[in-house]
Amino acid sequence: MRVPEDIAIISVDNDELLCQLARPKLSSVDTGTQRVGHEAARLLNEMIDGRPIPQSPLVIPPVSVVERQSSDIVFVQDSMLVSAIRFIRDNIEEAINVEDVVEYVCVSRSTLERRFLNQFNRSVADEIRRTRLERAKYLLTRTDLTLMQVAIRCGYPFQQRMSTCFREHLNMSPSQYRKQYKIR
Repeated sequence: MRVPEDIAIISVDNDELLCQLARPKLSSVDTGTQRVGHEAARLLNEMIDGRPIPQSPLVIPPVSVVERQSSDIVFVQDSMLVSAIRFIRDNIEEAINVEDVVEYVCVSRSTLERRFLNQFNRSVADEIRRTRLERAKYLLTRTDLTLMQVAIRCGYPFQQRMSTCFREHLNMSPSQYRKQYKIR
């Protein structure tokens, strides 16, 4: 079977080296092993101090799915939409706009917009914004890049535009998002 065309594969524990060495690169569930370790150490310390063992298990949800090539497939039959989505994902670091996507897929803007709305219930511009925001969230939680560097790598024309998007969609600033969700 072809991966990801016939079947998508997602591994677990997000071992960066193993995921990057696989062909295609493996998507993986980031289980938050560092947080698990911190919580285990905290519980052990409490037990050493004589506090009782918790009666119920401590459930730590996974952080996210780190998407790589093994699951990078758009599940739509419309090859034009697949092409447009891949163009957006592959070029999100550039300051792309709707016209760039239209030019790449060689159709009229109205045709592309209509197909996006029918298939995804959002516009091409919404998809660009969504992809930028997801990329920014990923970089904020997994790197020590400055906010300006994150904005540049996500195709935002300036840092303030990224901050505005975060406030509009997440009700917090990029700094607050990083502080709350940073993987240590």
